[in-house]
Amino acid sequence: MKDRQPTQVLANGAIRYGFYNADGTLNHYEYLKRDDAPTEEGTPLNKANLLSDATAAKIWPGAATRPEDPTVNDALFKLAKGTSEVGDITITARTDLSSAWLPCDGRTVSQEQYPSLCAVLRTPDSPAIWTEKTVSTNIGAGGDALSYENGHWFRTYRDATSAHILVSDDGETWTEWAMPQNFWLNSTILSTRVVAAHAVKYCGGMYVCSVLVLCAKSSEVSYYRGVLFASDVFGQFRIDAPDRQVWYNSYSKIADDFAGTTNDVYWDGQRFFVLGTQQDSYNRYAVIRYTNQLTSKSGPAESDDQAWTGGALTNDTPLGMYVRKTDGMIMILCMYSRSTEYSTNVYYTKNVAGNLSNVSITGTESADEKFGNFVEFNGAVYICDIDYGRTYKITGADALTSALMSDVSAFNYGAACAGQIVAVYQNGTNQRKIMIAEDIEQGWDFTATLSAAAGNQPAAAGTIVRIPCSSNGAVVKDIMHNFAYDNKKIPNITTDARSKAYIKALEE
Repeated sequence: MKDRQPTQVLANGAIRYGFYNADGTLNHYEYLKRDDAPTEEGTPLNKANLLSDATAAKIWPGAATRPEDPTVNDALFKLAKGTSEVGDITITARTDLSSAWLPCDGRTVSQEQYPSLCAVLRTPDSPAIWTEKTVSTNIGAGGDALSYENGHWFRTYRDATSAHILVSDDGETWTEWAMPQNFWLNSTILSTRVVAAHAVKYCGGMYVCSVLVLCAKSSEVSYYRGVLFASDVFGQFRIDAPDRQVWYNSYSKIADDFAGTTNDVYWDGQRFFVLGTQQDSYNRYAVIRYTNQLTSKSGPAESDDQAWTGGALTNDTPLGMYVRKTDGMIMILCMYSRSTEYSTNVYYTKNVAGNLSNVSITGTESADEKFGNFVEFNGAVYICDIDYGRTYKITGADALTSALMSDVSAFNYGAACAGQIVAVYQNGTNQRKIMIAEDIEQGWDFTATLSAAAGNQPAAAGTIVRIPCSSNGAVVKDIMHNFAYDNKKIPNITTDARSKAYIKALEE
C-alpha cells in the first residue's frame, strides 16, 4: 500500500485543486485547506494506519506471493482464507476443519485433484516409470555424460574413434557440436582429434567441457587434457590446453583413466579449475590447474599454457572434484596406492593456491575399491564406497569431517530432483538400480531394478531427471522421468488420542 505524495502543497498545508469547465478544459486553480477547528483530529487515513509494510509482511510471509501493491481489501481476502499455505501441517484437537484439510495418514493424493499439494509433497507413491529416449542413432562406445546447464541439455559420448557433444533445448531434438581440428602446440600447428569428453558445464559466462585430445605430429602421437569452450550454446567451440601428458601408450587405457574422473571443471567466480592426472615412470599424481581466462592459441607467438597455473597436488590418483556451493570448499576425491598401502582421501581447500588438508574416508582397504561421485543433498555432501557398500557423510565449513552412514546403501551417482535424491547403483554383476529417497539417512523410499543400462551421473532440470544409458555397442540413449506427474504420499504423522495432524491440501 502506498501513500499519495502531492507536489502542489502550500506551506500551510493547503492543496491545489483544479476547477474545470463543462467541456473539460481547465478554468483555474485554487488552494484549499480544511479550517473547521475540530475538537478531535481523528485517525488519519494513510498507509501507516491502514496497511503498513510490516503488517503486509506478516500476512504474506513469502515475498514471492505478496502483491506488488497490496490493499486493505487484498489483506482482508487473504485473512478470510487463513494464513496457512497449501502444504502446511497443523496438529489440533478440533475435528471440524474444512475439506481443504486432509489427515496426515500417509494416503496417496492425485495430481489431478490436488495439483498444488502435489507440487509441495516430495515422496511419490510408487517407483518412477522410466522412459527411454534415443539421443543419437550412432553406435556408442561408452564415456557417456549428461548435464543441464543454463537452460540446455548437453550429452557427450564416444564411439570407436572420437568423442561427440550434443545440445538440446527440450531433450528430444539434438544438435551436434563441431569439434576443433587443429591446434598450436610447441610452436607447431597440429591436427587434433577429441577422443573423450566429460559433461559440459556453464561457468564464467562460457560453456566449458574437459576433453582428452589426441595430437598427431609426423609419426609421433601424444594425448593431452584440453578444455573446449564456447560463449554461445550453438556457437563455435575453441580449445585450450591446461595440461599435456602422455599417460599410457594404450589409447584404451588413456580413455578409461580419463573416464574415471567425471567432475573435473569448476568456476569459483574468478577462476576456472581443471582436475587431471600426470604420469611419471612410477606413479600417477592428482593435478589441478586453474586460470582466470580461457584462450585459444592462434599461433606460435602465444606460449603454451600461458594462462594456466598449478601443478601436482598429491601422490594419489584423482577420482573426482567437487565445489560446495554454500561455502566454496573445493573437495578432491583421491585414491592413494603405494605398494601394499591403500586408502582413499578427500583433499580440501578454500584456496587452491594454498595448502591442502585431507580427511580419510575409508582407512586401509583394497586397491580395487570403487567410489561413486560427490552428491550434495539437504546441506550435506555424500560419497559412497560401492564395493564395500558404505556411504560417508562429509561436513564442515573450514575443516572436513567424515561419518559412516552404516544404514545407507551405497550408490554410484546421484542428483537432487523435486526435493528428493535420485541415485544410480551398479554392482559388480552389472545389475543396475535406481533408488529414490526424501531423506537419504532414513533409507530409500523406492528401489527399482532397471532393464535399461543406466549406470552414469543423472542430471536434473526442475521436476525432470535424465540418466545416460551405457551406449557401448548400441545406439546412444537416456532414460528420463518427470516427477511433476507423479501421485504423491501425504506424510504419516502419529499423535496421541487427544489430537490429530492435518495438512492443508486446497486453497480456501
